[in-house]
Order: sequence, then C-alpha cells, then structure tokens
Amino acid sequence: KVLRPELSATLGPDRFLHEIRVAARLQHPHILPLLDSGNAGGFLYYVMPYVDGATLREKLVKDGELPIHNTVRTLLEVADALGAAHAAGIVHRDIKPENVLLSGKHALVMDFGVAKAVDQATGAHKMTSVGVALGTPSYMAPEQAAAEPNLDHRVDIYALGCMAYELLTGRPPFSGMSAQQVLSAHMTQAPVPPTKHRPAIPPALEQAVLKCLEKRPADRWQSAEELMAVLEPLATPSGGITPTTTRPLSGATIALRRSRPMMIGAATVAVAVIGLAAVMMSRRAAPVVRFGKTSPVTIDVGLELDPALSPDGATIAYAQGPVAKMNLFVRSVQGGAAVPITKGLACSARNPQWSPDGSRILFHCDGRIMLVPALGGPPATLVADSAAHAAWAPDGATIAYVLGGRTVVRRSIEGSDVVKLAEGISPHSLRWSPDGTRLAFVTDNDLFLFGTTTLGNLAPSELNMVSREGGDARKVTDKRSLHESPVWMPDGKSLLLVSNEGGGRDIFQLPLDGRGNATGPQVRLTTGMGVGSLSTSRDASRIAYTVFSNSANIWSVAIPPAGRVASTREASPLTTGNQHYCNGCANDPEIVQESGGGQVGGMWAMPAYWNNITYWWGSGDVLKAIPLANGLLDFAHQTMSSGPYGFPGATVSISANGTNSGIAWTIQKVNPAVLIACNATNFSTELYNSASVPSRDAMTNAVKFALPTIADGKVFVGTTNAVFVFGLLAGTLAFDAPTYS
Repeated sequence: KVLRPELSATLGPDRFLHEIRVAARLQHPHILPLLDSGNAGGFLYYVMPYVDGATLREKLVKDGELPIHNTVRTLLEVADALGAAHAAGIVHRDIKPENVLLSGKHALVMDFGVAKAVDQATGAHKMTSVGVALGTPSYMAPEQAAAEPNLDHRVDIYALGCMAYELLTGRPPFSGMSAQQVLSAHMTQAPVPPTKHRPAIPPALEQAVLKCLEKRPADRWQSAEELMAVLEPLATPSGGITPTTTRPLSGATIALRRSRPMMIGAATVAVAVIGLAAVMMSRRAAPVVRFGKTSPVTIDVGLELDPALSPDGATIAYAQGPVAKMNLFVRSVQGGAAVPITKGLACSARNPQWSPDGSRILFHCDGRIMLVPALGGPPATLVADSAAHAAWAPDGATIAYVLGGRTVVRRSIEGSDVVKLAEGISPHSLRWSPDGTRLAFVTDNDLFLFGTTTLGNLAPSELNMVSREGGDARKVTDKRSLHESPVWMPDGKSLLLVSNEGGGRDIFQLPLDGRGNATGPQVRLTTGMGVGSLSTSRDASRIAYTVFSNSANIWSVAIPPAGRVASTREASPLTTGNQHYCNGCANDPEIVQESGGGQVGGMWAMPAYWNNITYWWGSGDVLKAIPLANGLLDFAHQTMSSGPYGFPGATVSISANGTNSGIAWTIQKVNPAVLIACNATNFSTELYNSASVPSRDAMTNAVKFALPTIADGKVFVGTTNAVFVFGLLAGTLAFDAPTYS
C-alpha cells in the first residue's frame, strides 16, 4: 500500500516508518503481518502478503447481513487478534469491514499500527490543519470522534461493536447522515437495538454488542478477552442460551461420552456432525438437547445433501454432485477418502438410509428403491417404479416408502405385498420410531429437500404421524412454517426437526407422548444455522446436518453481435445481497405493502407491470390484474382471467408490453406445458391457447413452452431445446408461422 502523496508530504517519514516497524513485530494467526516498509521518492509504503480472498466489506455488499453463527465466528477471530495486539501495546484505531480480510472461512485483520503511525508522524497539533482522519466516522468511538489526545485499546472495542452491528443488521449503528452528523451521533445518541432490525439475534449477542457501544470507555468491555469469554458460548450451535421466541428450559446435565466431531464441507451445502448432550426436565419429560463442538473434516467442492450417520456413528453416507445427477458416498469419521457406492448408475441417487446392522444402504434413484452394500457393490432394485423416500424399520426386515408421490406404504424386504399407511400431498422424510410402532413423515414441499431447480423451496410443510398398522395418520405440527427432516430421539419421547418458525431454518425439538402425539410446542435449539436436513447416530450422541444457503440476484449481459456467443463471465450484477423474499420481513422499510386484507391466502408469483396495472399469477390458479392507486395495490378493482389453470406447482410466466399491450404466459396444465396469450386490457378472453389451437407447424404442438416475453412486436418463448419467435399484430398473437432457433 502506498500513502497518498498529500499525506506523505505532511508526515514525518522517519517516525511513520518506526511505528510501522513496531507493528510488524505482531505475529498472530488472525493478523495480516507487515513484511516491509520504506520511502521511495517521497512516497511512503508498506508491504503485506497477498491474500486470495475478499474483505468483509465486499462480503456485505454481495450478501448483506451475515448468518449469525458466521458473524460470531468472525467476531471471535477479530477479538482474538485485537487481544494479541493490545497485549503488545498496539491499538488499531480503524477497525472496520474494509480492514478485515476473509481467507477461506477465517478472518485476518490488516493495517495494524498504521493509524497510530500516521498520528505519531503527523503530530496531534496538525490534525485539524491538515485534515488527517485517524479512523472512519461510522466506526469511531466517542472519545475518538472528539479528538481526545489519550486514546487506548477501548476505541477498538467500540469499533468492533460497530462492525458487529453492521454484520448482524446490514447497516452500521449510525448511518444515512453526513460525516459530522455521524460523529455527533456516536457522542450523543444511543444506537437502535439490533433486534429491531433483525429479531432472530440472540439476546446475549445483542447485549454483548451494545456493551461494546457504550459511550463511556469504562462501561464497555475492558478487554478483548472479556468480550471473547461472552462470545465463545455463542459460537456453538446451541449458543448455551435460550434463543429469542423460545421459552427458557432448566435442569441437570446428563453425562454422555465425548463424541468425535466432524464436518463435510461444500461450496453451497455443508454437512456437519457435532456431539450431543441432554438436559433432563424431569423423569417423564424428554431430554432437551444441547450441542457440542463442530469441526471441519472435508472441503469437497459441490453440493452435499442427505447426510445419514451409521447406527454406531462411525461412518456417514451422503449424496454429492449436481442436483439432478447425484451419487452416494460413504466415509469414515476418522478421515480418509470418500468411497463412491453408486458410481455408474444412470439416475440421481438420493436419501441414503442405513440398515439397523450397518451393513447395507437403502436409497431411491429416479423412481426406484434400491439397496447397496455399505462399502459399495452391485446395487439391487427392491421397488421398480414410482417409489421414493424409503426408511428402514428397526427390525431390519421392514421398509416404508412413498408410492406414486402420494401414498405411504410398508412392505417386508423379502416380500412384495404392500400395506397402505397414509396419503398426503408429496409425503417424504419418513422416519421410524425407535420401537418400530409408528412412522413420522412430512407432507408438502418435498421440493425443499428433493427439488432440482427448486431445491430450498420456501413453502410451508407439516409433520405427521401414523402407526405401523396405518389408517390413523394425524398432524403433529401446524402448516404455518417449514417443518422438515424429523429425527427420533432414542427414548421416543421427542423428535428433532428443521423448521423456520420465527426466523431462519434451525433445529427444533418437539415433545411427544407414548402414542406419538405432540405434548407441547416445538422448542428452538439453535439460532442462525440455516439447517437443511438432519441425521443422528442410534444413541443420538452425534448429529449430522446440512447447512444450506440459497441466494438469488439479477445480472445483466449484453446481447452479442451476430456470430458471437456471450459468456456469463461478461455479466454484471444489478442487485446485491439476496433477492429471495424474506418470510417475516414485513417491518422492512422497503416493503410498502403486503398482500393483506384477505388477499394473503394462496400463491402470488411472477409479477408484471404495464400502464399502471400489475399482473400476478395468484391464488385460485388464475391470472390477476390489480391496478395501482397512489402506489399501492387496489384489490377492490382487481380482475381475473377465466381460468382456473393448472395445479399446485405449475410453472407460470407473465409478460406485458406497453406498446403491444399483450400478455403471454405458460402453464404446466398438461404435458407438454401450454402457451396462453391474451390482450392486456381484456385478458378474460384468450387469444391463443397452444393446447386447443392447432398450428401449421407440427413442432409447435409438441414442445413444452416456458418463460415468454414480449418485445419489438414479437413474443419470444423458451422451449425444451429452442427459442420460438411469434409475430404480434395489433394486439392479436399470430401463431401460425413461428420461427425458432
């Protein structure tokens, strides 16, 4: 780094270089070292190692607020670095996201000693005259903003609190003002509690951050070590606290043997295994789970889903690869190479389930239930058609699975006669109770775990219970939130599950009676983990879970000239952070209206806009036109298409164009999906429906249409392997003579 010429000209070079050399003595895993410094032709510079990574600022710009557990880990590492520097008598004075590098998953603090070097070389009396900023306004402690002469390490504690606030909420404590107003706010205003911006922040974490931001240095944490002592319990999945929106639980600890932690990492999904402990509420109540340490074991690239611990907890099976073509792997907890066990199968293998003796693995593969030896070998087909989501009963002789996408059945491994147990919408995640007398399963939103283009779908689902004999299926959770991946505790008195009730996806515990009925509300066990699915060892001393994150942003790429193909490497982002809808974000100031007033029930998708009218694919499987009145949706004057069209899960797109005033959309009403078109001002009458209007082009009738758009007097619509272009004449769609790529 080279200092700006006007600053170099003001500094005393010798004093500056001396302070840099003092800072260069710092050696710490989370401090980016200073390797060299000098004066080249009047330019002062210092040298640091190159780090292949991004700063926290770049991470914030890209993703917005960070997951809570990632934030705690980063704060611990930065605090550890500050503690080492403060012990050596060095104060950073400019802690901010720009000065924290991320190398892999670890934080490196850079520019240690630079602010002090500038201060010492300039002289305090010159600060005002030359305008040297020793710190950044958004992160400056009150005494720093007031230019007090005797600053100590507690200015770094304050700045770390400001940075923590921003990592958790996406904004610093004071923003949106001029630099002078921000400095004044640091000295005179109390920060808004972080939970006002993000309710899921644990109370203990919020209190730790707010204590960093006390105006008086004596009221803050007095050392980085004090702050670390508070943060370290929060770094475990349970955090050692009762998260927000749950009730406190108390009891005496039951001693369990120390488990061996492990993790399987991936670019988008991580599979982790952590130790469990239990806290007893009473002799009759289910133990409340507490979590131990999590450590990395692999850094494999790509998606890793469906973790399944072997009964003894020594081996894990999982699915890895592109979501539409996954293979199963097993690996030892002790380390070593992963062993592929489904290599060569011409299908996507998912949902591995261990036999009770740990010798074989059950899985489904594109409509078939298959069985393979645990360490690989020729797979055998148990069910040949329309079957998925198999689960192995504790007796080792019985399996349950889903037949035809709606029916839960059981049968013996050796036989072929099936017993119907229950029916529901997309049942999945079947799990036998420890005594084999009942089966827990999830209905609806199987796309969350098993979708391809819809992996991580945010729709709600519910947990159900049915006995081994069937016919008595009942709900054990509501359907207001996501409920996925049930796992029985060994005593059969509770289930662990994944839910997003009251915030992000985390691990919950649901207490049960002896008949499998819920005896109380589910209790949140973790906060901010972004869990996908779960598995435990037979004795529940270890739990494996996926960590799934799904982000979406809008990008733009220039249309290339004829004869040239564009590359996504040339694309530029138009949005940052995550443009997925945030369930529970109704208080966000950017949301000006929700679909309330009796309109919230049902689906709202694929909005389009033309001539002060919004178009939606809405509840009732119809196209809706809702005008805007003073910038808000005027539900009282909405109109609807003749519909209904399709079924839950239909693929819909709408496109409106102000010049041609036409609308085109596709829907999977039949196979192939049809293309429907109408006039934007009278869309209750169809102008075209590819399912009922023959075309002179035979190929047009055979394709599956998707994602139409209207531009330049034409309708462009995607198909399985081509793009069709239809003429648009005076608002009437001319589909007789399409052209296609």
